[in-house]
Amino acid sequence: MAQEIVLTGDTVLTKRFCSDARVRLGQVGETLSAGDVTVTHLESVPSGDGGESYPAYRSHGGIHTAPDDIGRRLADAGIDVATLAGEHVLDHTYGGLFAAWRSLDAADVAHAGTGWDLTDARAPTTVETGDGDVAVVSAAATFHDHAIAGKTHGGTRRPGLCPLRQRTVVDEENWDRIKREVRRDGRHGVVRNGDELLVNRPGTSLPVEQYVRDPRRATDGWTTETLPADRHELRERVSQAATHAETVVVHVHSHEYAHGGSFDEPPAFVRSFAETVARAGADIVVVQGSQALRGVDRVEGAVVFYGLGRLVRTRPGRPRLREEESLLGVDDDLSPLDDGFAVARNRNTALVPTCSVRSDGVESVSIDVVQRDDEGVPRLVVGDEKRETLRTVDNRSDRFETNLRVEPDSGTVVLTNG
Repeated sequence: MAQEIVLTGDTVLTKRFCSDARVRLGQVGETLSAGDVTVTHLESVPSGDGGESYPAYRSHGGIHTAPDDIGRRLADAGIDVATLAGEHVLDHTYGGLFAAWRSLDAADVAHAGTGWDLTDARAPTTVETGDGDVAVVSAAATFHDHAIAGKTHGGTRRPGLCPLRQRTVVDEENWDRIKREVRRDGRHGVVRNGDELLVNRPGTSLPVEQYVRDPRRATDGWTTETLPADRHELRERVSQAATHAETVVVHVHSHEYAHGGSFDEPPAFVRSFAETVARAGADIVVVQGSQALRGVDRVEGAVVFYGLGRLVRTRPGRPRLREEESLLGVDDDLSPLDDGFAVARNRNTALVPTCSVRSDGVESVSIDVVQRDDEGVPRLVVGDEKRETLRTVDNRSDRFETNLRVEPDSGTVVLTNG
């Protein structure tokens, strides 16, 4: 028999959300509860018990605070697995992370993407079903450096998330141009092993940018790729999981977008990584974080969702960080540097795919479309509005040479290589 795997994008559930999640979510909750395994990305963590948790100094977009019983509320909504690898997982430092673990464990909601050390964070979590195990691996491409889990040395360990770090690969022309600009701006740069350039932020010797010279891999002079160590280690975890699990799901949290493009198009390193894990045995790859609806690809027998949008975004349970603690103030007047600046479209719309998976991969996909109301709670979208959204996803899938055949009455999407 096929396993039914339900997927969502971001879930930002705060203390103001109704305690009865299933009632509040209505028909969306019924969809989430219908799968054998339902996976969401949790972007809010509890504030933790007094004395062990403190708000982070800096958090992208403000601190997200979940209710202490976030695990129970997710379970009530039909969620079986919460991926945690993302830039908000240490919004309340380690106390918040530990509180999230306790709450999820108490509610029997499995979680992936964080751990007591790097090995633990990279490990898949496994959910047992009547038709076999489902393994989930989670990694973050967008994160604050202090959130990365560390390797254990001599009994010392550092909890945190599983990283998917990246670097920029350039051709000879861009390599020379970057070096000229570094010298012109008075920045400090170091060339390592002849073809790797580490560049600092102005006024400090701490390297923050990494460039690699390789004209063969630099598409159109410039591309991005994952660090080999991260790519190798995660590929091995996926390969190992595929030996015992009936279905393997790989999650990537990424705000990045294609160089010179828009949020609608995933970056090169994400596409390459998706292909890597698909060939290692992943059945489903889900990328979220950009909040944009992106296309769908098929690699081998796996289906890759490059952007599902945000499922739930309820109002913050605590104010954003004080002005001096944030790069962007709450009331700042912001304007793009140029007209090509990428913007996320369809930010209130999200996709909820249900994947039917058999031994040879994903057989079919049925996509529900949801729209968030003024309070950030999703409702199901039907009729012409749903069809139009799926056509948008279809159009954004063209670059992957993937066909989405939408059956107009049922909304079923059948994936075939085009």
